Amino acid sequence: MKTYSQPPDTVDPQELWAQTVPEVVFQQQVAQTAVDNGWLVHHHDTTAPTNVFYRKFNKQSRQFEYVSIRSRQIIGPGFPDLVLVHPVRGLVIFAELKVQKGKRSHDQIHWANSLNTAGANYYLWRPSDMAEIERMLVQEGE
Repeated sequence: MKTYSQPPDTVDPQELWAQTVPEVVFQQQVAQTAVDNGWLVHHHDTTAPTNVFYRKFNKQSRQFEYVSIRSRQIIGPGFPDLVLVHPVRGLVIFAELKVQKGKRSHDQIHWANSLNTAGANYYLWRPSDMAEIERMLVQEGE
């Protein structure tokens, strides 16, 4: 737990928010800021995977059949929390969101390195970055 050298009534509210906000609330704020500035927002929820169906040829029956798999199996673990697309500016951002002291998993680091190598705009954002995130989404979204 963070200790403050100032009395509680003089603690910077933004700093206090950054230290205590849950990731889901932070994610909602980032997503709403993006939408408000013309971005399309996608969040792939790996905690509640949905079924994805595809057509597969069965050699034994010599017929096509539909196979169901969990979407989490397609993307795999560690994919960034948000994909932001600005259709007018032609910009795409992959954003991993973490609480202030949250650590990325090995899979998240692998995705980050792969996206950076591919030339994508990948960011690791924390609540203390909110002012910069807002500037980026407003500026890049104009």
